[in-house]
Amino acid sequence: MSLLNNHSGIEAEAGCDEAGRGCLAGPVFAAAVILPMDFYHPDINDSKQLNEKQRQALRKIIEQEAISFAVAKMEVDDIDKYNILWASVRTMHKALDKLAVKPQYIIVDGNKFLPYKKIKHDCIIKGDGLYTSIAAASILAKTYRDDHMIKLHKKWPQYNWEKNKGYPTSEHREAIISYEHLAVQQAAREFTQQELLPGVIDRDREMKHPTTQVQKMGEMGFLGMMVSPEYNGGGMDTISYVLAMEEISKVDSSCSVIMSVNNSLVCWGLETFGTEEQKQKYLTKLAAGEIIGSFCLSEPEAGSDATSQRTTAIDMGDHYIINGTKNWITNGGKSSIHLVIAQTYPEKGHRGINALIVETAWDGVVIGAKEDKLGIRASDTHTIMYNDVKVPKSNRIGEDGFGFKFAMKVLSGGRIGIAAQALGIAAGAYELAVKYSKEREAFGKPISQHQAIAFKLADMATEIEAARLLVYRAAWMKDQGMDYTSAAAMAKLFAS
Repeated sequence: MSLLNNHSGIEAEAGCDEAGRGCLAGPVFAAAVILPMDFYHPDINDSKQLNEKQRQALRKIIEQEAISFAVAKMEVDDIDKYNILWASVRTMHKALDKLAVKPQYIIVDGNKFLPYKKIKHDCIIKGDGLYTSIAAASILAKTYRDDHMIKLHKKWPQYNWEKNKGYPTSEHREAIISYEHLAVQQAAREFTQQELLPGVIDRDREMKHPTTQVQKMGEMGFLGMMVSPEYNGGGMDTISYVLAMEEISKVDSSCSVIMSVNNSLVCWGLETFGTEEQKQKYLTKLAAGEIIGSFCLSEPEAGSDATSQRTTAIDMGDHYIINGTKNWITNGGKSSIHLVIAQTYPEKGHRGINALIVETAWDGVVIGAKEDKLGIRASDTHTIMYNDVKVPKSNRIGEDGFGFKFAMKVLSGGRIGIAAQALGIAAGAYELAVKYSKEREAFGKPISQHQAIAFKLADMATEIEAARLLVYRAAWMKDQGMDYTSAAAMAKLFAS
């Protein structure tokens, strides 16, 4: 049965259908098919009535006999942007765009569709059981979706996406909850091996900033992992963050410290204590990796003692004037904004300190020379000077005098990130040590089989695992809304 029979002069009718996301994962697939007017095959019917083997066999026939066919997909970020219904409709549009023959008429399974290039269309409920071209499109969309789910299953077998590819089951839901963190860890490890490992030694030796690598980290979502999706972040928990930090730190500690400052200090501080205006203006760009930030607390005379701020922020009514110097600032040369801790009311001590958002491009901001460090040399560590920098009151974080509390709260979370970095560096060294111990031979056997080496490796593994549990505990406590101040300090102390 074909709708073309009801429209005189129409030679190209495109049937469209989509196959959905599969078992709560993956992209949406949609297909568009134009069949010959006299095409008929008794087995092409509602794809839901066919088994997988039948659909795959019919797919070959459809692809051979169709005047034109196309399959398109829409990735998960766009699905989240549009919602699943309109993402499905737009994916059908993408499939229509790819057709080699322009359709004169479109029939769509369902009751929702957006006009496509002024071509007349009909939405047909249960159309895949009524019209051959829609049934053919349904078969193609499902088989391509199933192929994709099989690929995902091979990559992440713990989710069992190979089973019941089209619809979620309780088994899938439980697996997603149980293994979400493993997926984050694996994604971070694969990214690290593919994007960060090449050239890492040269970058460190030459003090070359990993600009390209940081941009890719932003594209992957590693620079705003814990930020709400409302502000372009990943919406992940702290456990996910420390897992990614550990994997990246195993290979490139410069990239991981850049990631740590942007996530733990800058993004978290702005999202937790910033105004809505500040979040929209700065946090959305920071979380998306469009810009990076720096946290400016340490001074030549005020490192760990945050109460002894010499940098001043004089209240001028509707703005502040900042003067002073900040030392050892990570991301100092590449950051677009600085969170500056400065003293406004010296007579009030730590209650007179404010936290201000300063843009690097503003007059009076001077970036000093890059520090020549012993390690983590590719990261951007600078002295920054502020000479009569005018900062609007709207860029103050929190109430007047909140700066010291802001710094303390932000640094507590920052300790978890630095602990995860130290853990990753140690774990990376351990992995390389184990690998080498199995390759190097002495007295006719690998040195790993000699007790002198085996004992060292055992001690390393034990201390790393202890550090890992302390880091995970601090991250878990933060996620549960508990007081994690001591736990974060213990994790940093032991891991580093």
